[in-house]
Amino acid sequence: MHTLKVGILGGGQLARMLAQSAQKMGLLVYVLCPKKTDPAAQVTSFWVRGSPKKVTDVTKFINSVDLLTFESENIPAEKILESKFQAKIFPNIQALSWLRQRSLQKSLLEDFFIPTSKFLNIKSKKDLIAASKLLKFPIVLKKNTGAYDGKGTYFINSIPDLNKFRISEDYIAEEKIAFKSEMAITFIRNQIGIIQTLPLVQTKQTDKRCDWVIGPCHHKDLKNLSIKVESLLNHLDYIGVITFELFDFKNKLYVNEVAPRVHNSAHHSQVSCNQSQFDLHWLAGLGKELPKNNFLNKKFSMLNLIGQKKPLLVSQLISDFSNAGSLHWYCKIQKPGRKLGHINSVKTPLKELLKIRQNALK
Repeated sequence: MHTLKVGILGGGQLARMLAQSAQKMGLLVYVLCPKKTDPAAQVTSFWVRGSPKKVTDVTKFINSVDLLTFESENIPAEKILESKFQAKIFPNIQALSWLRQRSLQKSLLEDFFIPTSKFLNIKSKKDLIAASKLLKFPIVLKKNTGAYDGKGTYFINSIPDLNKFRISEDYIAEEKIAFKSEMAITFIRNQIGIIQTLPLVQTKQTDKRCDWVIGPCHHKDLKNLSIKVESLLNHLDYIGVITFELFDFKNKLYVNEVAPRVHNSAHHSQVSCNQSQFDLHWLAGLGKELPKNNFLNKKFSMLNLIGQKKPLLVSQLISDFSNAGSLHWYCKIQKPGRKLGHINSVKTPLKELLKIRQNALK
């Protein structure tokens, strides 16, 4: 397999870890991103300057590799659908085109009877007024495409909020769910339709970003949800990793959002499983068998490291966490609010990891 050229659209931390995983398999990894200093570009000799959002850059890049995947759904999927390169890309572009649009994503969930919050498409202030009457305050407003890490998500709590909000593009409005907790589960489907899952996890969001993950978790509605999700993945002929962000609501698992790619909530798989989500994503795309009994049956936790006003010292982090877990540092330019790295652990309780992180930020 060492002569196979694989490409990744994007240069962030997800692309970086995908690249490192592919290199362990002996694959030649090409990365398309704007800067040589981007996290993924730093770990390959085959960096290509360009934008994953620019059609001409993407089509030229696809032509230069044997197999291609992406770290973000925010690529020109609809334009790529018109090209002759679809067979090289996984997950398939048609599935991506549907899932990257929140309105179509929600409709797909409803078609397969997968629980999700009520929603309405919003194209004008008139639509928003109608949504406020049908869904009742508070409502959640999300950009139809291009949103991530809570960006492009707004809470409309009252008539004054509604009056102030300007509709500049397409959105969806959802009823706000009074959930008990947030959870997530990751599925992997290969080319012959075999589907595996990573453990169900509980997640904590702070300032609209994932703060930590713990698992494995159990929920009585998980089997029911999984059956429906597997039907959806088979319908889409989905190949690769896909994550479902969930709400635990009234003893049921409601899908909040779907991420058709590798995902922050599954970083724990780097220590909780024999093969990580990044390994599994490549195995699925390459047409290989997925490993059986991949989960190691251990409790685990994952803690994100978020940029602060005071720069974090990597040497200090390595020292602080040396006996607690494994540090994954993304080598980004540090900015407040930016994800800079994460800690995985199968031996240190989350409470202790949080204490170590707090001390590191002083």
